[in-house]
Amino acid sequence: MNKRQQKREHILNAGAAVMLHRGYNGAGVQEIVAAAGVPKGSFYNYFESKELFAVEVLNTIYEPRLRRMTAALAASDVAPLGRLRDFYHQAREVLQSREESGYQCFIGSCSHELSDVSEQIGARISQLLDEERVLVRDCLQQAADHGELSTDVSAEYLAEAICNSWHGAMMRLKSHKTLNRWMVFYWR
Repeated sequence: MNKRQQKREHILNAGAAVMLHRGYNGAGVQEIVAAAGVPKGSFYNYFESKELFAVEVLNTIYEPRLRRMTAALAASDVAPLGRLRDFYHQAREVLQSREESGYQCFIGSCSHELSDVSEQIGARISQLLDEERVLVRDCLQQAADHGELSTDVSAEYLAEAICNSWHGAMMRLKSHKTLNRWMVFYWR
């Protein structure tokens, strides 16, 4: 990575941390560059707009999560439903470890703040959520194929319900500031 790419990555990571804690509307370009320790003009040398920066932040945060999810749901040493349960248990543990630091679900925040306003952000959020749903659907289909799950309800429908429940729980987390009440039920 050359110096230009390193500086861009530095601004992106610092800005992602700010947006994770403050949301899109709560994180101005001034706060982003202050966190990165660079002049305001540097932001626009690397990013065309705050909106496109937010798309990059979505990628920075959720592409690694999707890679972890892909690996977790493909683990052949655990039955499919166990893989899914383990993944969500681990995700819940990560959230609980961040609970006190003001962490929020950035994809949820952006969805509420911007999906109707920014076509680019709304489209990227939709793509990321669809990728997640497909991973869950495929794992559920494997569970049905292995007799772990009834085939009375389609894997597609169940995946949609699970993903919507998870993201709904993230919204509750944001408003109630705690996981304990809303997340305990998840995948006992």
